[in-house]
Amino acid sequence: MSAILLRDLRSYAATMTGWVFVAFILVFMGIFTMTYNLTGGYGNFEYVLSELKIVYLVGVPVLTMRSFAEERRSHTDQPLYALPLSSGSIVVGKYLAMLAVLSVPLVTACLVPPVLATFGDVYLPTAYLAIGAFFLMGAACGDGASALPRRSRTPFPARTWRRFSRHAPLKRTASRP
Repeated sequence: MSAILLRDLRSYAATMTGWVFVAFILVFMGIFTMTYNLTGGYGNFEYVLSELKIVYLVGVPVLTMRSFAEERRSHTDQPLYALPLSSGSIVVGKYLAMLAVLSVPLVTACLVPPVLATFGDVYLPTAYLAIGAFFLMGAACGDGASALPRRSRTPFPARTWRRFSRHAPLKRTASRP
């Protein structure tokens, strides 16, 4: 499992996938931080993460599915399954590599609340709990087990919409009697 983890981490670092994902999240985090915290004057970093979840819910499944798609495209999936490892340990190794890539922009996000606190009132425990919850949301969205079968039962846009609708329910208006 550790060999799979290290191989996928090297793959994320050697190709543009990991770097583009990290840059994509950091750019949108910077835009939302500037909009809400610097321009709007709010001291809550949670607002940034609330807006960033839409970008995150699209990016994380793409990151996960890229790993297995690359294996199939380069025809290294069959030798991978021929290793003396169970399919579950292969998926866990790939999942942990994906979590390591997810943690890079969130470690950077941990630097933002203290910087904002120098300019105003920021409740740091809430900001760090929101960052932790954001990481857990990415860990739940990046389930590597869904990418294991050859054909997924649910296509990518439907899975993404289902995950998005769980986290952002539609507003309902009051009905007339």
